[in-house]
Amino acid sequence: MRTRSYHAGLLVLMGVLLAPAAAPAQYRWRNHIDASAINEIVAHEGRLYMATFGGLLVYDPAQNSFEQYDNTTGLPSNALTCLFFTPDGTIYIGTDDIGVAKVRISAGGKLSLIRSLNEQIDGLASNRINSIAGWGEDVVYGSTPGAGTIRNDFASARFFARDGLPADDVKDVLPDGDVVLLATEGGLAVLDKFGLLRRPSGGPSQSNVLGSDGSRIWVGTSDGVWRLDPGDSSWTNVGPATRPMDALHWDGTTMWGGSTRNFFRYTGSGTSWTIFRADTVLARYGFTGGNGANRMKGLVVSGSDVYLGGIVAQDRRGPGFIHYDGATMRNIFPNTPGANDIIRLSRDVDGAVWASFRYYYVGKLAAGGQWLNYNPAQLLPAARLPSNQSSNTTLLADADGIKWISTLSTPAAPKPLDALDDQRDTNFQNDVWQRNGLLSGGGDGLGSLRPQRAVEDPAGNRWFLSDNLHQSDGWWGINILSKDHSAWLQMNPGRDGRMLEGNVSDVAFGPTSAYIGLLNTGVQVWSPRGYDWTNLSNIADDGWSTVFTTADKINALA
Repeated sequence: MRTRSYHAGLLVLMGVLLAPAAAPAQYRWRNHIDASAINEIVAHEGRLYMATFGGLLVYDPAQNSFEQYDNTTGLPSNALTCLFFTPDGTIYIGTDDIGVAKVRISAGGKLSLIRSLNEQIDGLASNRINSIAGWGEDVVYGSTPGAGTIRNDFASARFFARDGLPADDVKDVLPDGDVVLLATEGGLAVLDKFGLLRRPSGGPSQSNVLGSDGSRIWVGTSDGVWRLDPGDSSWTNVGPATRPMDALHWDGTTMWGGSTRNFFRYTGSGTSWTIFRADTVLARYGFTGGNGANRMKGLVVSGSDVYLGGIVAQDRRGPGFIHYDGATMRNIFPNTPGANDIIRLSRDVDGAVWASFRYYYVGKLAAGGQWLNYNPAQLLPAARLPSNQSSNTTLLADADGIKWISTLSTPAAPKPLDALDDQRDTNFQNDVWQRNGLLSGGGDGLGSLRPQRAVEDPAGNRWFLSDNLHQSDGWWGINILSKDHSAWLQMNPGRDGRMLEGNVSDVAFGPTSAYIGLLNTGVQVWSPRGYDWTNLSNIADDGWSTVFTTADKINALA
């Protein structure tokens, strides 16, 4: 439930533990997960508990500190959507993939899983839980599809559209005495203790979220907010017009709402709301204009402090944890990656691990455990950012400590190949960037690259492996930069007809020959007789042989 009327790229690093010779190896896992996509925020005993797509994030405002729990510290899932506390401090958590988890966090901070319920074994309506709340001695949840109750830690009743729900997608639940209100894609429903469903007359035809001011029910829809007075069953459209509402919070005096990209406060009359724009924060995450439909789903207000979180469903990323103190809006950052959809990993010479995220720049996990995210959310100027936001497929940390970062180019929009020397420290300010653009290299120009992977050969030369979507422009095959950055060598079927294809997915190096993975064709061996630049660049008597051909994709070699 994304409302309360009271104040209550995945990167995984594996460490190997030495075991006795007779015993199999033991492994200890630690997850590093982005928690920027926040589905709900609940205040409890001075702390804020956030259900995120990076596990459970707990923020202590007094200490300005975070604790993050995930599936290596007791949770059965990292995709959390909602939560509530029982009077004894137990937490029920809804997930997006495995149902409901009942957990407890000890005074020492350890999370223990007490019970886990899912659709297949325990009979939940679905494993995709959207909202969850306590209803007397029972637990009620909304899911996709359906809704249901949990009694004595066992799934009991289930309800679907065939049973009288206005729609199967139940987005929010709000217990109100002996009944529960259910927000669905088809409008509002009321469930009583006898398991009977009814639909209040009038009101909105669609609902996202529910709230209460103690006497009236507020319903957030895709087009503003409606208010129900149970005394006379009358409905009032209180606006704001054309604004979808995904979160509601009553602060004891007035109602707050989380919308798309912004949040609102009701003025107390008519359809007038005060708007608070989060554009400055959203722009740093790339959520701007129509392409940035960030849904503000987490919302808690305490005095003059507003805490917000949201998500963009497309890539399960959000604007992070936002704090507004009445004057200034800012992000508060936990020590996590910048995103979860990871497409490349590369280990640096100092032990740091670099990650490239499909939709959101790159970052590194320093040897000391600190994340440095190279993205605008860290308030870095453009001069200290990778040239492109999305799909930095080339990521390579080479033996000289240089990071090579690049996005697939097109002839119409050539993109630079970035070379970053980060000085192997945690200081952004002393970074040295080199932007290699069109015609800045050797051969027919460094701009004739469309790298989908980068690797380093035994002599320290960098191999940039391209696809063949723009081969007519020379952007295909293998482009090799010498260790001293002074020369380029291109190899593709246009240069040597014995090469079967110019879409190169990976390379593995032997002592004097390279095994070339051709994405759609198979594996070939290219024999330049060694990797020193004299031999490598003299292709006149190179050898080529085909190991095998296949109709299957060759994604990687080892």
